Amino acid sequence: NALVKAELFEEMQSKIDQRTRELEIAGQKLLDAQEMAIQSEKLSSLGRMAAGVAHEINNPLNFLINILPEVRRDVEGLEKLRAILAQQPLPADVVARWKAVDGEYDLADHLEEKDFVFDKIRKALDKSTHIANSLKVFSRSSGKERVVPENVARMIQDVIDLLPQQVRGDTDIQLDIDPSFELNVNKNEIEQAFLAVINNAIDAMNQKGAVQIEGKKRDEKSGAVFVVRITDHGPGIPEASLKRVFDPFYTTKPPGKGTGLGLTIANEIARKYGGTLAVESVLGRGATFSFTFKLA
Repeated sequence: NALVKAELFEEMQSKIDQRTRELEIAGQKLLDAQEMAIQSEKLSSLGRMAAGVAHEINNPLNFLINILPEVRRDVEGLEKLRAILAQQPLPADVVARWKAVDGEYDLADHLEEKDFVFDKIRKALDKSTHIANSLKVFSRSSGKERVVPENVARMIQDVIDLLPQQVRGDTDIQLDIDPSFELNVNKNEIEQAFLAVINNAIDAMNQKGAVQIEGKKRDEKSGAVFVVRITDHGPGIPEASLKRVFDPFYTTKPPGKGTGLGLTIANEIARKYGGTLAVESVLGRGATFSFTFKLA
C-alpha cells in the first residue's frame, strides 16, 4: 500500500508540475500579448502624431512653393532695372552709392546665378513635400486603404526618402530593383515592412557602410516569384539568434534602442500577402533578409 501511495503521489506531483508549467507558459503568452497590444497602441499614436507633423510641415512648404514664383519675378525685375540704370547717365554721387550697394550685396554674382539657385530651391521644396506626403501616407490606418497594384521600386524609394538626411548621407544605399514589377498590396503596410528591415540593416552597421537592396523576378517550381533582398555588411547574426529574430520582443539591441517588434511585424505583413520573410547570415559577413512574393 505504501508503494502504491508513493507512486500515486509521484504521478500527481508530476501532473501538478506539468500543469504549473503550462500555466506559466500561458501566463507569459498573455503578458506578451498585453505588451504587444500596448506597443501597437504606441505605434498607432506615433502614426497619428506623424500624420499631424506631416500636415503642419505641408502648410509652410505650400506657402513657400506658392511664393517662390513671385520672388523669382521680383528678382528678374531687379535684374532688368539694374540693366536699364547701367545704360543711363547718372550723377556721380548716385553712381557711387549704387556701386557701393552693388558691391556690398554682390548683386552681379547673385543675379548671374539666380536661375541655378531658384532651381535648387524648387527641387529642395519638391523633395521636402514628397517626404512630408510620404510620411502622411505611411501613417494612415491600413484598414482605410485598398489593396491595389503598387510599383515595388517606387515604394522602396519612398521608404528611403523617409530616412533621416544624416542616415542617407552616412549609409550607402545601393538599389537594383526591376522597375516594371507591381504587387497587389496595401502600400502603407508593405512600406512599413520594408522600412523595418532597412532600418534593421542600417542599425546593424551603426549607420556606416553599404546596404544593398535588390528586387528581381525568379522562376521556381511552384511558379514565378518576386524577391526583394536587403543585405547589410554588419557583424552578422549568431546562429542561436537566427531562430528568434522574428519572435515578438526579441532584440539584440541595447535597452531603449529597439522594441523587438519591427521584424515581427514585417514578417506578419509579408505572410498576410501570401509572401515570406527569411534571413540568412554568416558571422562577420553581414545578413540578408529576403521578401518573397508569389506572382499571378
